[in-house]
Amino acid sequence: MVGGAAIGLSGAPTTAAEPTEINRCTSLTEPGEYVLVDDLDAEGDCLTLGPGVTLDGNGHAISGDGSGIGIAFDLGRDEGAVVRDLRIANFAAGASLAFADGEITLADVSITDNAVGVRGGPERRITVRNSVISGNKIGIGTTEGTRLSITETTLSGNTDAAVSTNSGHVTELKRSTVRDNGAGVATGAGTFVDNTVADNDGFGLRLIGLVAPGDLGDATVVGNAIRDNDGPGIEFTSSGGAVSGNAIVGNRTGILLSGVADGFSDSTPEYEFTGNDIEGNEEFGVRNASDQTAVASCNFWGDPTGPVAAETPAAAPEGDEVDGDVEFVPWSVEPVR
Repeated sequence: MVGGAAIGLSGAPTTAAEPTEINRCTSLTEPGEYVLVDDLDAEGDCLTLGPGVTLDGNGHAISGDGSGIGIAFDLGRDEGAVVRDLRIANFAAGASLAFADGEITLADVSITDNAVGVRGGPERRITVRNSVISGNKIGIGTTEGTRLSITETTLSGNTDAAVSTNSGHVTELKRSTVRDNGAGVATGAGTFVDNTVADNDGFGLRLIGLVAPGDLGDATVVGNAIRDNDGPGIEFTSSGGAVSGNAIVGNRTGILLSGVADGFSDSTPEYEFTGNDIEGNEEFGVRNASDQTAVASCNFWGDPTGPVAAETPAAAPEGDEVDGDVEFVPWSVEPVR
C-alpha cells in the first residue's frame, strides 16, 4: 500500500507556471517567462532583461519619447534572452545589447522610428527572425565582432542604412527584404541567400573584410535579386567571395571590386562570379579596381553578344560593360537565373 501510494504521487500531473504579467517599465532579472498585458509609454529607458528571460509582447507596443532604450539586455558570456511579438518605437535604441557579452533573439517584432533599431556591442550574437525593422535612422548598428543572423525579415525605410557595421562582423541574411533604405547591408563578411536587395539610395551589399591575421573574410552570395540600387549592387572592399545564381540588374554598377585597404591582412582575396544575370546596370556590369583577377564566367550580360569590353570576341557586343581584369569567357547567351 505504501508502494502504491508512492507510485500514485510520482505519476501526478504537474502544471507549468503561468507567465508573469508585466504592465509597466521595469527590470526583469529572474529567469522565466513574462508577458506584456498592456501598451507601455516610457520617458527614457523602458525594460531591462536579464539572462534566461523570455518576454512575450502579446502584440503590445512600448513607445518612447525619443530618448533611452526600449529593451536593454544585461547578459554575461554565453547567456541569452528572447523577445517575441512586440512593437518597439521612438527610442534612441529600440533594442540594445551594448555592455555585456551574450546572445539575444528577436522574433516577430516590429522596431520602427528609433535612432537605431537594434544596437549591439563587441562580440555579441544577435538573431532576428520574421520581423520588421523600418523607419529608423539605422536599422541595425553594431560594433566590432558581432555575429548577426537575419531571417525572413524586412528592413526598409531606414534613412542611413539597413545594417551598418564595421570590419570584423559576420552576417547571415536569408529570405529577407532590404528595400528603400539610405544604403543596404554593410558587414565584414557573411552569407546572403534568397533575398531581395532593391531600391536603396546607396550600395546594396558592401563586404568590408575582417582584419584578421591571414584572413580577409569571405562572402557567399547566392540566389538573390539585387536590383535598382543607386550605388553598386555588391561591393567588395577588403573581402573576397563567390557570387552565383543572382539577378544583378539595374544598379549603378552590378559588382564593384574596390581592392584591399591598407592595414588589412596580406592575404589575397579571390573572386568568382558565375551563373548570374548581370544586366541593365548603368555604368558597369562588373568593375574590377583591385589588383586581383575576377573570374566571371557563364554569366548572362543582358545580350547574347556578351559584355562590352576590349577582350570580347564578338564584333559589336551589347551587354553590360566590364572594366578591369575580369575573365568573362565563356558567357551565357540567355538568362540563367
